[in-house]
Amino acid sequence: MSLRKLCLFAVVLFSVYPLHGGTYYVGTCHANSFATISDAVSSPAVAPGSTIKVCGGSYFEQVIISKPLTLVGIVGTNANADVRIAGSSSMQSAVGAVFSNLFTPIVWVTAGPVTIQDITVDDDFLSCANAVYVGFYLASGVSGTLNRVASQGECIGASIYAENATGPATSVTIENSFLNNGVDAVGAVQAAGVPPLLDVKIIGNQISPNVPAPIGSGGNGYGNGIYLYEVSGSVTTNSIFGPKQVGPTPYNGIGIWDEAAGVTVSGNSIMFNGFDDALYTAEGIAILEDQATVKSNKISGVQYGIDMGCHPSTVASNTINLTASALLSVPRGFSGVNSVFNSFVATPASDCPTVARSAAGR
Repeated sequence: MSLRKLCLFAVVLFSVYPLHGGTYYVGTCHANSFATISDAVSSPAVAPGSTIKVCGGSYFEQVIISKPLTLVGIVGTNANADVRIAGSSSMQSAVGAVFSNLFTPIVWVTAGPVTIQDITVDDDFLSCANAVYVGFYLASGVSGTLNRVASQGECIGASIYAENATGPATSVTIENSFLNNGVDAVGAVQAAGVPPLLDVKIIGNQISPNVPAPIGSGGNGYGNGIYLYEVSGSVTTNSIFGPKQVGPTPYNGIGIWDEAAGVTVSGNSIMFNGFDDALYTAEGIAILEDQATVKSNKISGVQYGIDMGCHPSTVASNTINLTASALLSVPRGFSGVNSVFNSFVATPASDCPTVARSAAGR
């Protein structure tokens, strides 16, 4: 190819695929803006790596992101305006790649990395009878950061569902957010000695457990604040509070369900209210794999502070207050030291067999 043709090819290539993404706007607070978020994220004119700034207001749409980009909410003409994505009457559903569970995402990310910031999702305008909703769904192969996001609504599901079933390895950070329907982070089971496909950092969030999904309908019968399955990373300085249900309806709740030996759970505050209600069952942290690390958490108002599930783990320096039993299913030979107050049973005698219970046998 001649030098002239080579230069012409480079100009054409750059015009179609710019080296650096630009900044684009959605809404009425800026000139030359896209009308909807979907229009912006799907536009061929918006190159991968671009930043999309969204004016304050409610957007009744499902947003599907299929390229690397940054999505940021900005204040509109009303100083109190937020950016709220509320779904629509016609939305595509997804099938989780790890558990084959069917749900409908309001924001669905299929390619990354992405950064999403200052965005609220809201399922209050949708019928809970028609679907299980997920606020933000990061599909397999997607890395990203969700910072200062929020979720609103009462439907069974999760505020954030991040997974990786096939690789390559990904990382997801969830931080500084208000999430009223729990967080699920799930990865595929790997061979012994092979690192998990999904690494998570869940930091400094306020989280309320989701409504328990019945066994047989894709759920485990528990409302989880944070559910971890076969991932690595850390869960730190989160505040988890509940429940969503009290009174005549039975409630099963778990602050952090740890089915991932590669995660460190530390510095979290877990507070429920109703540990002495006969219809109410709650655990602060439930451990379902050996060699978990659970340290320096504050737990109160649950039946069982930390359910060790007979799994040998590092459980130390936790403060446990107002429980029926601070620890449950303590493995033989456990020697961790925790601070226990106002609990009927501090450290029960071990009733564990020599082999720990499996997650399926829990």
